[in-house]
Amino acid sequence: MQPVDDSTPGPRERIAALAGLVATLDRKLVQAFDTLGSLGETSEELDTLLKDGAGLVEDLRSRLDRLEGRLNADLDELKEALHAKLADLDVKSLGRRIDGLELSIQNIERAVTRVDGLVEGMVETVPEFISRKVRSKAEDVEETFPTE
Repeated sequence: MQPVDDSTPGPRERIAALAGLVATLDRKLVQAFDTLGSLGETSEELDTLLKDGAGLVEDLRSRLDRLEGRLNADLDELKEALHAKLADLDVKSLGRRIDGLELSIQNIERAVTRVDGLVEGMVETVPEFISRKVRSKAEDVEETFPTE
């Protein structure tokens, strides 16, 4: 057993810090779902604007579905990892286990932040992607039916 000194946080402080990390993870998950909601709203607005561009909308939807599928899989994996770590918590070796758990939660938090950043980046690139597709289709139409 290690000697306890004033500079080493006790189990209560460490559990409080762990709870803070879990709360941060919850906020990050909510932010990820908010971003996902924003993607859904963007998709609905695109449907009304691009009735004639059925191929373009279909392409965007497939990309969003793949992204949503990956996001859900990542979030499920994160949830399973968190549950596994919590199930492994051994009260007898609480100090060592809390160290490992804190590290795992920080890794999970970084992963959620990365996924959220990727989703936000995807939302930001949609207008440019649409513009390129519309220009490309317009050029194809001009080549097929040249104006005189």
